[in-house]
Amino acid sequence: MNFYAKEQIGPKQRLTPDNFLLLEDVPICRIGQYIYGPGETTIAPGPDGIVKIERPRSEVFRPETIASFNGKPFVDEHPDQPDENRWTVDPLNWREVARGVVLSPRQGLGADDDVLFADILVTDQETIRHFYDSETKSVQPGKREVSCGYLADYTETGP
Repeated sequence: MNFYAKEQIGPKQRLTPDNFLLLEDVPICRIGQYIYGPGETTIAPGPDGIVKIERPRSEVFRPETIASFNGKPFVDEHPDQPDENRWTVDPLNWREVARGVVLSPRQGLGADDDVLFADILVTDQETIRHFYDSETKSVQPGKREVSCGYLADYTETGP
């Protein structure tokens, strides 16, 4: 099933010498329990009307999980493909929706060891203009949220 995890762009952002936008140390995923409402996942809500999903350390920081983010396309908003009941980037729509690439996914250190970080290289000029304010040299205030879309298998563990 498709799954979206929301995080925030961090303060490290700059234009490279060739004018690409580099967003460094972006938190793309973290461990913990997350709460969703009815219809936000394929799992039926409990009696309280919510779904609790656990992202355990053992899964988030598996080498295969971390590696799966490296080189993935960066998009400005999730692609919408309702006819196929999926919202992914693949070779069929990559040219239309990719605006950059995810680089160097890694587990945080110290107080941030519960976070998966990555760098994002934004390569599309229009997206760079849309995201980056050259006067303040920072990402526009309205474009702070990062949401990784990925496939997840869920195991129901109880009520």
